[in-house]
This record gives sequence, C-alpha cells and structure tokens, in this order.
Amino acid sequence: MKRPPSLYALIAAFLLLTGCESIQLTEPVGTAFSAPPPDKAQVRITPFAGIPREDEVGATLFHIAVLVGGGQVDYPIGASVYDITDDLRYLGNFSFGRDKFNLNNSYKNLTAKPWISFDTAPGRKTLMLVEAPAANSIAIVGYVPWRQIDFIEFDAQPGNTNFIALYRHGAMFKPYFNEITISEPDRQYCEKLPSTRHELRNEIEARDAQIESYMQNRGIDPYARHFRIFCGSLSSSRNIVVPSQAALQQFAEIKDELAAIRDKYYPIWKEEKDHPKPYDLMKSYPPQPREKRTES
Repeated sequence: MKRPPSLYALIAAFLLLTGCESIQLTEPVGTAFSAPPPDKAQVRITPFAGIPREDEVGATLFHIAVLVGGGQVDYPIGASVYDITDDLRYLGNFSFGRDKFNLNNSYKNLTAKPWISFDTAPGRKTLMLVEAPAANSIAIVGYVPWRQIDFIEFDAQPGNTNFIALYRHGAMFKPYFNEITISEPDRQYCEKLPSTRHELRNEIEARDAQIESYMQNRGIDPYARHFRIFCGSLSSSRNIVVPSQAALQQFAEIKDELAAIRDKYYPIWKEEKDHPKPYDLMKSYPPQPREKRTES
C-alpha cells in the first residue's frame, strides 16, 4: 500500500532514526534450512533487492532531485512482519540501508543474510508488514499518515516451500512484499551449492560460474539474471532469525495497536486491484543497445 511522501515524513523519519540507543530485535537460531514435514508447508522470508518494479514518474524525479542536491535516498528503514492468517503472530524484523549509516540494528553482529523460516499448516496464508525505524522499535504505531503497511496472500501446499521477499520501491524506498517462485529441482540445486561464508570475491565468482553452467544445462535463459542472483542468495551464508525477548516484549505492549492497524488497512488492501503477481525468476533481461552518438 502506498503512502505519499512529504517534507513532514522526511523530518519525522529522521527523528525516529536518531537519538535512541539501539536494541537487538532479532537473534540467530541456526544456519541450515530444514525440509518441511510432509503434512506441513514452509514459509521463508528475506530481503531481496532483485525484484524490479515499474517506477512512478514522481519517484524518478524525487531520486534525481535528491542526487543532484548531493543527498542520499537509501536511508535506513525497517519492517516488522506478522502472520495474520488466524490471529496476530509476530515473526520478526528486517532492516534496510543500515550499512551506509553505521547504525546499530537488529542483526548488526550477523555476517550472514537474515531469513525468517517457519512451518505452518497448509492453506491460504496472509502476512502483514508494518514500517519500523531501522533500529530500536519493532514497528511505527499511532497516527502516522506516511507509515508504510503492506500485505500478501499466498497458498501454502503440504511439503512445499513458499519464498516471500521484502524489497524497497517508490520515491521513499518503502518496503513491500512479493512472492518468489522457484521450481523444486532448482531450489534443491541452489541450496546445495557450497556456502560462500565470507562472501570473498573468488568464492562468489566460482559460485556464479557453477550457477551459469547449471542454467546452460537446464536451458535457462542466460539473461535471467535474477534467477542467478536468487540462486546465489539461497547458497550464501545465512542466519535463521527469530524475535529477541526485547522485541517480543515490545510486541506484547503494542499488540492491540497492531491489531487495529490490521483491521483498518487489510480490508482496504483487499479491495486494491494491483497486487503484484509472484515474481518470475525466469524473466529475461537482455542488455539494451546504446544509442549511437551523432557527431556535430
């Protein structure tokens, strides 16, 4: 769901992101994915930048204006994620844009990509995303007109895994949901690749070469670059994270406010017609030829 940016939004966002001592909102519980039980479905959630989306003219102009002025649009922002299928269950937080600002955040000490992973009963699932500061608090609550809220619905099948990505989009680079589909053979191959624990250049290049060879053997378009990126993401060093005790305490204190946010905005989201479809990793992005310059 989109919220129009404003000067007040930028000022308030800055105030929310400064002046408070950070707390750890998530903690790692493991590094290996587990297979879902035959009678359960599995849901995995992670940030993934490799989802393009048609940009609005206003967003493009906003970015140009900021860059010309010497500013930075990739400011820190967070998102808290909830399963609202039956009740309201807090799953955890993610942060974006933190490295450039040297801020403490929910997984500062983790050197690996963060994932939320859980098993669930099969059926139709609904998740909610609520914007958060990059640190300190699990969500922005109260009357905040620019606060980002998003939902996603998907079908979870027994024995299968659903991948839900959080990515940033729009003038304010707000977080959004999208589902990513990947075939079972492709998923298994990518997860069995050697983990690039330290993300060293030679390790990444060797992994990319293996993925490209696999794509060629499987007849996958070599310009399906987001398949290569996501496949690498599945094999990269990872941490499965869960909410910390401090985060769970915050959730207990603001659960009623979060329920009110769900009750107000979920029906509005349901009425919208432009929900993104599951993202196709096999989409081809061939390089565009540059226009030739004419000498004057």
